[in-house]
Amino acid sequence: MKMKFAAIASVLPLFLCAPLAAQVVPNGLENTAGNSNIGALVGNQRPARHQQVYAGSEVTPGTITSIYFRQDEIFGTTAASCTLTNATVILSSTTADIDALSATFADNLGADATVVFQGDLVMSSTDTTSVPRPFEFHIPFTTPFTFDPGAGVNLVVDITLPDPDPDIPCVGFPVIDREYHPTDGVSSAFCFNGSCSPTFDTASSTETSGIVTLFAQDIFSDGFESGDTTRWSSSVP
Repeated sequence: MKMKFAAIASVLPLFLCAPLAAQVVPNGLENTAGNSNIGALVGNQRPARHQQVYAGSEVTPGTITSIYFRQDEIFGTTAASCTLTNATVILSSTTADIDALSATFADNLGADATVVFQGDLVMSSTDTTSVPRPFEFHIPFTTPFTFDPGAGVNLVVDITLPDPDPDIPCVGFPVIDREYHPTDGVSSAFCFNGSCSPTFDTASSTETSGIVTLFAQDIFSDGFESGDTTRWSSSVP
Protein backbone atom coordinates (compact mmCIF):
# COMPACT_ATOMS: atom_id res chain seq x y z
CA MET A 1 0.00 0.00 0.00
CA LYS A 2 1.42 3.36 -0.97
CA MET A 3 0.22 6.28 1.06
CA LYS A 4 -0.73 9.48 -0.69
CA PHE A 5 -1.77 12.92 0.37
CA ALA A 6 -3.76 15.28 -1.85
CA ALA A 7 -6.65 17.66 -1.29
CA ILE A 8 -7.84 19.82 -4.17
CA ALA A 9 -11.46 20.90 -4.63
CA SER A 10 -13.55 19.22 -7.29
CA VAL A 11 -17.17 19.31 -8.38
CA LEU A 12 -19.36 16.27 -7.82
CA PRO A 13 -20.79 14.82 -11.04
CA LEU A 14 -24.15 15.69 -12.48
CA PHE A 15 -25.82 12.48 -11.41
CA LEU A 16 -26.21 14.01 -7.95
CA CYS A 17 -29.09 16.16 -9.19
CA ALA A 18 -32.66 15.53 -7.99
CA PRO A 19 -34.44 13.22 -7.60
CA LEU A 20 -31.36 11.69 -5.95
CA ALA A 21 -29.48 12.67 -2.85
CA ALA A 22 -25.88 11.61 -2.40
CA GLN A 23 -23.50 11.31 0.48
CA VAL A 24 -19.80 10.49 0.61
CA VAL A 25 -18.39 8.33 3.40
CA PRO A 26 -16.01 8.99 5.11
CA ASN A 27 -17.69 12.36 5.55
CA GLY A 28 -15.55 15.31 4.52
CA LEU A 29 -13.96 13.63 1.50
CA GLU A 30 -16.50 14.84 -1.05
CA ASN A 31 -13.94 17.11 -2.67
CA THR A 32 -10.77 15.78 -1.09
CA ALA A 33 -8.81 12.72 -2.16
CA GLY A 34 -8.29 9.90 0.31
CA ASN A 35 -4.77 9.26 1.56
CA SER A 36 -4.50 5.69 0.31
CA ASN A 37 -5.65 3.39 -2.49
CA ILE A 38 -6.46 -0.19 -3.38
CA GLY A 39 -5.60 -1.82 -6.69
CA ALA A 40 -7.65 -4.94 -6.09
CA LEU A 41 -11.44 -5.32 -6.38
CA VAL A 42 -11.75 -3.61 -9.77
CA GLY A 43 -8.29 -4.57 -10.95
CA ASN A 44 -6.77 -7.91 -11.96
CA GLN A 45 -6.63 -9.58 -8.56
CA ARG A 46 -9.56 -11.94 -8.53
CA PRO A 47 -11.17 -14.03 -7.11
CA ALA A 48 -11.91 -11.68 -4.26
CA ARG A 49 -14.32 -10.71 -1.51
CA HIS A 50 -14.33 -7.25 0.01
CA GLN A 51 -16.52 -6.30 2.96
CA GLN A 52 -16.62 -2.76 4.28
CA VAL A 53 -18.42 -1.20 7.23
CA TYR A 54 -19.50 2.45 7.30
CA ALA A 55 -20.38 4.32 10.49
CA GLY A 56 -24.16 4.64 10.65
CA SER A 57 -23.75 8.18 11.95
CA GLU A 58 -22.18 9.15 8.61
CA VAL A 59 -24.87 7.63 6.39
CA THR A 60 -28.13 9.49 5.82
CA PRO A 61 -31.21 7.35 6.56
CA GLY A 62 -33.08 6.41 3.41
CA THR A 63 -33.26 4.09 0.43
CA ILE A 64 -29.91 3.53 -1.26
CA THR A 65 -30.25 2.93 -5.00
CA SER A 66 -26.61 2.65 -6.09
CA ILE A 67 -23.06 3.29 -4.96
CA TYR A 68 -20.04 4.83 -6.64
CA PHE A 69 -16.29 4.59 -6.17
CA ARG A 70 -13.67 6.81 -7.77
CA GLN A 71 -10.26 6.27 -9.30
CA ASP A 72 -7.15 7.12 -7.31
CA GLU A 73 -5.83 10.54 -8.31
CA ILE A 74 -2.16 9.47 -8.30
CA PHE A 75 -2.32 6.12 -10.05
CA GLY A 76 -5.49 6.77 -12.07
CA THR A 77 -3.62 8.41 -14.92
CA THR A 78 -5.18 6.41 -17.75
CA ALA A 79 -8.75 5.54 -18.67
CA ALA A 80 -9.72 2.22 -17.12
CA SER A 81 -12.45 -0.32 -17.69
CA CYS A 82 -13.02 -3.77 -16.26
CA THR A 83 -15.88 -6.30 -16.40
CA LEU A 84 -16.31 -8.17 -13.13
CA THR A 85 -18.18 -11.35 -14.02
CA ASN A 86 -20.69 -13.01 -11.68
CA ALA A 87 -20.38 -10.27 -9.08
CA THR A 88 -22.59 -10.34 -6.00
CA VAL A 89 -23.14 -7.16 -3.99
CA ILE A 90 -24.87 -7.29 -0.60
CA LEU A 91 -25.91 -4.43 1.67
CA SER A 92 -26.74 -5.00 5.31
CA SER A 93 -27.18 -3.32 8.63
CA THR A 94 -24.75 -4.49 11.28
CA THR A 95 -23.98 -4.05 14.94
CA ALA A 96 -20.30 -4.70 14.25
CA ASP A 97 -18.20 -1.80 15.42
CA ILE A 98 -16.02 0.28 13.16
CA ASP A 99 -12.49 -1.21 13.20
CA ALA A 100 -13.77 -4.37 14.89
CA LEU A 101 -14.90 -6.48 11.94
CA SER A 102 -14.74 -10.24 12.30
CA ALA A 103 -12.56 -12.18 9.87
CA THR A 104 -15.62 -14.40 9.35
CA PHE A 105 -17.63 -12.46 6.78
CA ALA A 106 -21.01 -13.84 7.89
CA ASP A 107 -20.51 -12.51 11.41
CA ASN A 108 -20.57 -8.94 10.08
CA LEU A 109 -23.93 -9.23 8.30
CA GLY A 110 -27.31 -8.53 9.87
CA ALA A 111 -30.71 -10.15 9.41
CA ASP A 112 -31.62 -7.63 6.68
CA ALA A 113 -28.71 -8.61 4.40
CA THR A 114 -29.97 -8.02 0.84
CA VAL A 115 -28.49 -8.90 -2.55
CA VAL A 116 -28.69 -5.56 -4.35
CA PHE A 117 -26.80 -6.59 -7.50
CA GLN A 118 -25.88 -9.90 -9.09
CA GLY A 119 -24.34 -10.40 -12.53
CA ASP A 120 -21.61 -8.93 -14.69
CA LEU A 121 -20.51 -5.55 -13.40
CA VAL A 122 -18.81 -3.08 -15.75
CA MET A 123 -16.57 -0.62 -13.93
CA SER A 124 -15.06 2.22 -15.95
CA SER A 125 -13.43 5.58 -15.41
CA THR A 126 -12.40 8.09 -18.08
CA ASP A 127 -11.43 11.25 -16.17
CA THR A 128 -7.65 11.18 -15.71
CA THR A 129 -6.98 14.76 -14.64
CA SER A 130 -9.41 15.92 -11.94
CA VAL A 131 -8.28 15.85 -8.33
CA PRO A 132 -9.94 14.07 -6.79
CA ARG A 133 -11.26 11.96 -9.64
CA PRO A 134 -15.05 11.96 -10.08
CA PHE A 135 -17.14 9.06 -8.80
CA GLU A 136 -17.28 7.07 -12.05
CA PHE A 137 -17.09 3.44 -10.87
CA HIS A 138 -20.82 2.74 -10.62
CA ILE A 139 -22.61 -0.19 -9.00
CA PRO A 140 -26.31 0.09 -9.93
CA PHE A 141 -28.78 -1.77 -7.73
CA THR A 142 -31.50 -4.05 -9.05
CA THR A 143 -32.92 -4.12 -5.51
CA PRO A 144 -32.73 -0.90 -3.43
CA PHE A 145 -31.74 -1.11 0.22
CA THR A 146 -33.32 0.98 2.97
CA PHE A 147 -30.96 1.88 5.78
CA ASP A 148 -32.07 3.18 9.17
CA PRO A 149 -29.06 3.88 11.40
CA GLY A 150 -30.44 3.23 14.85
CA ALA A 151 -28.28 3.29 17.96
CA GLY A 152 -25.13 1.29 17.32
CA VAL A 153 -26.20 0.29 13.80
CA ASN A 154 -23.70 0.59 10.96
CA LEU A 155 -23.85 -0.22 7.24
CA VAL A 156 -22.00 -3.00 5.42
CA VAL A 157 -21.25 -3.25 1.69
CA ASP A 158 -20.14 -6.76 0.74
CA ILE A 159 -18.76 -7.54 -2.73
CA THR A 160 -17.88 -11.07 -3.88
CA LEU A 161 -16.06 -11.69 -7.17
CA PRO A 162 -15.76 -15.49 -7.54
CA ASP A 163 -14.25 -15.68 -11.02
CA PRO A 164 -10.48 -15.58 -11.61
CA ASP A 165 -8.92 -12.87 -13.72
CA PRO A 166 -9.93 -13.28 -17.38
CA ASP A 167 -7.51 -14.10 -20.17
CA ILE A 168 -8.20 -10.63 -21.54
CA PRO A 169 -7.28 -8.27 -18.70
CA CYS A 170 -8.85 -5.00 -17.73
CA VAL A 171 -8.21 -1.97 -19.91
CA GLY A 172 -5.78 0.12 -17.93
CA PHE A 173 -5.46 -0.79 -14.28
CA PRO A 174 -8.25 0.62 -12.14
CA VAL A 175 -7.03 1.80 -8.75
CA ILE A 176 -9.66 2.91 -6.22
CA ASP A 177 -9.37 5.88 -3.89
CA ARG A 178 -9.26 4.83 -0.25
CA GLU A 179 -8.86 6.43 3.17
CA TYR A 180 -6.55 4.97 5.79
CA HIS A 181 -7.07 6.48 9.22
CA PRO A 182 -7.65 4.94 12.67
CA THR A 183 -10.55 7.24 13.59
CA ASP A 184 -12.56 7.65 10.38
CA GLY A 185 -15.94 6.10 9.67
CA VAL A 186 -14.84 3.10 7.60
CA SER A 187 -12.98 -0.19 7.94
CA SER A 188 -12.75 -3.33 5.85
CA ALA A 189 -12.20 -7.08 5.74
CA PHE A 190 -11.10 -8.78 2.53
CA CYS A 191 -9.34 -11.55 0.67
CA PHE A 192 -7.81 -11.47 -2.82
CA ASN A 193 -6.32 -14.01 -5.21
CA GLY A 194 -4.98 -17.06 -3.41
CA SER A 195 -5.87 -15.70 0.02
CA CYS A 196 -9.59 -16.50 -0.42
CA SER A 197 -10.96 -19.83 0.72
CA PRO A 198 -13.00 -21.87 -1.81
CA THR A 199 -16.19 -20.77 -0.04
CA PHE A 200 -15.19 -17.10 0.36
CA ASP A 201 -16.16 -17.21 4.04
CA THR A 202 -13.01 -15.89 5.72
CA ALA A 203 -11.04 -12.67 5.33
CA SER A 204 -7.28 -12.80 5.08
CA SER A 205 -6.98 -9.22 6.36
CA THR A 206 -8.95 -6.66 8.36
CA GLU A 207 -7.93 -3.01 8.22
CA THR A 208 -8.95 0.41 9.46
CA SER A 209 -8.88 1.55 5.84
CA GLY A 210 -11.92 1.87 3.61
CA ILE A 211 -12.88 2.77 0.05
CA VAL A 212 -14.22 6.32 -0.31
CA THR A 213 -17.83 5.67 -1.30
CA LEU A 214 -20.68 7.77 -2.62
CA PHE A 215 -24.18 6.54 -1.74
CA ALA A 216 -27.01 7.62 -4.05
CA GLN A 217 -30.44 7.69 -2.42
CA ASP A 218 -34.02 8.26 -3.46
CA ILE A 219 -35.32 11.34 -1.67
CA PHE A 220 -38.76 11.55 -3.24
CA SER A 221 -41.79 9.32 -2.94
CA ASP A 222 -45.09 10.08 -4.69
CA GLY A 223 -44.09 13.72 -5.10
CA PHE A 224 -43.03 14.17 -1.49
CA GLU A 225 -39.60 14.19 0.05
CA SER A 226 -39.04 10.90 1.86
CA GLY A 227 -40.11 11.19 5.48
CA ASP A 228 -42.06 14.40 4.77
CA THR A 229 -45.72 14.03 3.81
CA THR A 230 -46.42 17.74 3.77
CA ARG A 231 -43.89 19.29 1.41
CA TRP A 232 -44.40 18.43 -2.25
CA SER A 233 -41.58 18.96 -4.71
CA SER A 234 -42.10 20.15 -8.27
CA SER A 235 -39.01 18.16 -9.24
CA VAL A 236 -41.22 15.08 -9.37
CA PRO A 237 -44.03 14.94 -11.94
